[in-house]
Amino acid sequence: MGGLGQEALHETVETRHRRVVDADDDVAHLPVSIDHDHHRDRAHAVPRERAAHVARHGVAHRVLREMPAQRAFGLARDPQHRQARRVMTTVHVVERRHDRATRPAPGRPEVEDDHAPAQILQRHSVTAAQALRRDRRSRLAEAERADAAAARPDALGRRGHRARGGHRDRTARSEDDERTAEDGDGVRPEARVIDHRGRLYHGRARGRPTMIERVEAMRTDGDERRKRHEVLREAALVYALVCVLTFALGALRALAPLRDVAHLGIAALFLVVPLWAARREHGGARRLGIDLAGLLEAPPDERPTRSAGPFGLFDLARAVRDAAPSGLRELGAALLVALVVFPPFVVGFYLWNQPSRGFVWSPPPDLASFALTQIVLVGLPEEALFRGYVQTRLHDAFPPRTTILGARVHVGVIVAQAALFALVHLATEPYAQKLAVFFPGLLFGWMRAWRGGIGAAILFHAMSNVLAEILVRGWLG
Repeated sequence: MGGLGQEALHETVETRHRRVVDADDDVAHLPVSIDHDHHRDRAHAVPRERAAHVARHGVAHRVLREMPAQRAFGLARDPQHRQARRVMTTVHVVERRHDRATRPAPGRPEVEDDHAPAQILQRHSVTAAQALRRDRRSRLAEAERADAAAARPDALGRRGHRARGGHRDRTARSEDDERTAEDGDGVRPEARVIDHRGRLYHGRARGRPTMIERVEAMRTDGDERRKRHEVLREAALVYALVCVLTFALGALRALAPLRDVAHLGIAALFLVVPLWAARREHGGARRLGIDLAGLLEAPPDERPTRSAGPFGLFDLARAVRDAAPSGLRELGAALLVALVVFPPFVVGFYLWNQPSRGFVWSPPPDLASFALTQIVLVGLPEEALFRGYVQTRLHDAFPPRTTILGARVHVGVIVAQAALFALVHLATEPYAQKLAVFFPGLLFGWMRAWRGGIGAAILFHAMSNVLAEILVRGWLG
């Protein structure tokens, strides 16, 4: 290699460590490559007419399209000379200068991509562990800065941020301080600065989440996903066990002496499961919506001297008395829904069945006893299990996101609990007609979300069964 080539190579190596004092330095004088392929004894420098200059934003702009800014800064090899040495001239210097100019606040505001010199740099990947370690260090540093700001906020506001290239907005300082104190937005007044472009930053990235925020979001999403899987797994296991036991108890209905026992066993099973779930957490009965104004909750031990009476009848009477106002409200809600739903239901029942005779009033022999049975042995257990336990667990996994007629629900949850409600009826009696309870199950689920409990749904469920029995006996019996 000739003398000229050796001299150019020496300058190239020195340029890799040379500190650029002024960002407006002409980069045309920086040698880029040496022709090793053809062994020529001359250095190839960037032509002056193709040179890039550093604009006021610290970004390398091209004068001509065929001369990229990366080659002007020596950040890429000349494609015609692949063996040339790579010149890392001003990459770190420009990055540090840009950071000092656009990082006035501790949060390091994010700059636009088309104005960032880091766009022409190689991006470095940061692992989650490194991001968490940086987060801990930044939090400790932030606490120290907060203590220093409380002791001498003016010094931090003037010297600290000017050293980073920004200055305090003195005209709006008092207004910002008052707004921060009133709104409580969590951004310290000293973090509100104006950068060298006149834009107001609030000590954090604008528009996009930072790496730490993305890592925390991933960790939060992971926790939520794990909790969702646990809730769904519990609900699936409980429902599968209920279906198996229901099928076993339903098989006993074929035996005439055990028919009533089978009904009582299924009702007890449906009621025990939500009560068991409610005892596992504090206030579980109220959260599941099965407290019934205290009827299904343990009485508070506020008056231990009061007598419970024989078999606890006095306590039961006091609980019924305390729950009476809430029961009347739920009864009114159930009657309101019945006034809207029952007329079209009767018309649909007639059109679907096409009875051959007129309606004959033929209620069950003991209508009051039948209605009470529907409330205690049918409505209460089924609503406690499916609208109390199943629907609440599904809403724990999939929070409500839609408002339907004043009820905050998740549509998928309402549909799922109604489908599970229909399938368990199919387990008791394997007839396809049993799947029709899917549609009233949708309404029961909405009522539970609307009222915040299962009281109105129990009463409406019982009224629906009584009405269906009367229609069957009057038109088809």
